[in-house]
Amino acid sequence: MARFVIAIIGIVLVFTGIVLLFALVASLFAIPFSFFLPFDTWFFTWPQTIDMVLDTGWMTFLASLAVFLIVGIPVALLIFLGIRLAFNIESKNNQFAISMFILWLIGLAILSFLVLPVFFNG
Repeated sequence: MARFVIAIIGIVLVFTGIVLLFALVASLFAIPFSFFLPFDTWFFTWPQTIDMVLDTGWMTFLASLAVFLIVGIPVALLIFLGIRLAFNIESKNNQFAISMFILWLIGLAILSFLVLPVFFNG
């Protein structure tokens, strides 16, 4: 019975991770999000919003990459954990988790590189 519950939790984690990954990709590249005001609604896409703050196109690309790494890596690890739970895969090898953590730190460094000058220069 406990194995069945763990497998169901793993399937729920995989499904949640796939939905979150789809939402991340859709919000970064395709679907605009809306900002509701009392008398008006504004629609923005991610590149439009970032272009208001950053100067050039390569900075917009780096910001998108950094956000994808910072949000996408935990979602990918959520999917990975769900697969391990659903199929009872035991792994002593931590290289995948360590490499994902390094990529997450790289995304954090890129985002810091882009945000700190904007923050200090106004």
